[in-house]
Amino acid sequence: MDFLQGTNSKTGPRPLRPGSSPSGALNIRLDELLPKHMVTRLREGFEKFQGSMKGFLTEDAQVYGIESRTSCPVRVTRDDETLESVSHKGLYPAGEGAGYAGGITSAACDGIRIAEKIIAQL
Repeated sequence: MDFLQGTNSKTGPRPLRPGSSPSGALNIRLDELLPKHMVTRLREGFEKFQGSMKGFLTEDAQVYGIESRTSCPVRVTRDDETLESVSHKGLYPAGEGAGYAGGITSAACDGIRIAEKIIAQL
């Protein structure tokens, strides 16, 4: 609700309620970090989704992050056949961070390919 209203119910960064992130999270003002056009679209999207998913917007809701549409400019080299790193045995570079995907779906598909290769080697 703070994001929608452009407020922060507590002053300054503060720890959030426990969540699934092992590294934790801080309460920050996304509207002060993101470009205005993104803030506007996110607010509109949240409001619209509330129309079809009642209860989506509550005081208890927490937004943990933004997925950006970027890919790693560096590629970690892996063997074409085994998909294992050519320089670090037992390491299987995968997904966007390793330079083998350009989005969440292609990263998931690459992860499946890696898992299949590992299973085949067992």
